[in-house]
Amino acid sequence: MTSTHAEAHVVLRGLSKIYPGQAAPAVAGLDLELARGGMLALLGPSGCGKTTTLRMIAGLVEPSAGSIAIGGVDVTHAPVHQRNIGMVFQSYALFPHMSVEQNVGFGLEMQGVPRAERKRRVAEALDTVRLGDKASRRIKQLSGGQQQRIALARALITAPQVLLLDEPLSNLDAKLREALRIEIRAIQQRTGITAVFVTHDQDEALAMADRIAVMQDGQLVQVGTPADIYDAPANRFVADFIGRANFIDAVVSGSDAGGITVTAAALAGDAWRLPAQPARRVGEAVTLMVRPHHFYLDDGAIPDALRLQASVADVAYRGDLLTYQMQAAGQLITVELHAHAPRSVQLAYGQPVTLACRPDAVVLL
Repeated sequence: MTSTHAEAHVVLRGLSKIYPGQAAPAVAGLDLELARGGMLALLGPSGCGKTTTLRMIAGLVEPSAGSIAIGGVDVTHAPVHQRNIGMVFQSYALFPHMSVEQNVGFGLEMQGVPRAERKRRVAEALDTVRLGDKASRRIKQLSGGQQQRIALARALITAPQVLLLDEPLSNLDAKLREALRIEIRAIQQRTGITAVFVTHDQDEALAMADRIAVMQDGQLVQVGTPADIYDAPANRFVADFIGRANFIDAVVSGSDAGGITVTAAALAGDAWRLPAQPARRVGEAVTLMVRPHHFYLDDGAIPDALRLQASVADVAYRGDLLTYQMQAAGQLITVELHAHAPRSVQLAYGQPVTLACRPDAVVLL
């Protein structure tokens, strides 16, 4: 990450975990920094090591190697209760026999905070998550979304240095999940707490995080802002995991100081001229990545546009978008067009079209 060590609030150095009986490490040599007040998403498929990383930060899993520092203090081997961590679990982990007020105030009670002070702070925490009128309710009387907000209030009430969230929205339906993304992000920004959350949902990571750490097989593949990760993926794995993407296998047919020329079967003999890239040799095999929304129906308005001949193979109506599958010399290309944009047309099956995209929309992998 770009933070300097002095600015960083959470610092992981060479962090590794090897579970007994497993040949490959669950986490291997992780170096990562998170600035104070930032929100980091640990993103990746199941089994990539993201939850193990989170649990090592929390003190729930002992690292095999490496170090963890929070607020400039080495907590690598410190017990959970000495780390001043707030944690929200996928299962909420609320006490069903307690009221909302008792659940939220539990941590303060364990700290010996006097009852009057505890009651005041619980009321503030519930107001923060917009559930101030639910203090006397039992947990089973709340919806899933309300329970998740109660779990968040309980995690925040002790004023932790770091908030950790483990797949916090995975048990909710899509619409509620989207609403709570916005709410959790707003609370995090309003309180200024440093937060790390685990997710396998790329939309969730893009919408909530300041920075995203993409993991694969226990290792960091790329760390950056959502825009960095989406627009300039480090490799095909990241490009494919973050958003939808078209991959076109191509060969470099020309290279000079101004850029490179590539040819591909999907281009049916045509060549694409791409802006200056890192040095590539003629004959080298490369992969071109184009996001579906970067393709449009060619109208000749952009003289230097890259063009592709295709025909309509399938269409899906998604409300605001029409998602087309296009055949281009035997390769399927996904194209997203705004359904209600000016001059929007619904293309017929088998209809031949000329697709275009800007040269700077093509990522060379």
